[in-house]
Amino acid sequence: MTGYGASRMLDVLGKKMVERDFAAGIVAALHTQGHRHRARTRARSRYALPITAQVMQQLNALMGSGFGEQDTSSLLLVLEQMRGRTGS
Repeated sequence: MTGYGASRMLDVLGKKMVERDFAAGIVAALHTQGHRHRARTRARSRYALPITAQVMQQLNALMGSGFGEQDTSSLLLVLEQMRGRTGS
């Protein structure tokens, strides 16, 4: 919890993922909206932001899977779908 890999968000969202509690604190659709804004801003610059592009792909998959009204921790469900698994 105090090392270099410590993350308050991972502490919170990780617990939600383990408990499979995807009730929205903040709906994932809002995160997607913010990332789209960043992507437009990046497109006007000359800088590549590959991690932002990867996050957008995952958020687009989340929205396309119908999980946009759930918490961002529901990205776990998208990753499970990509691997051919369904969570229980």
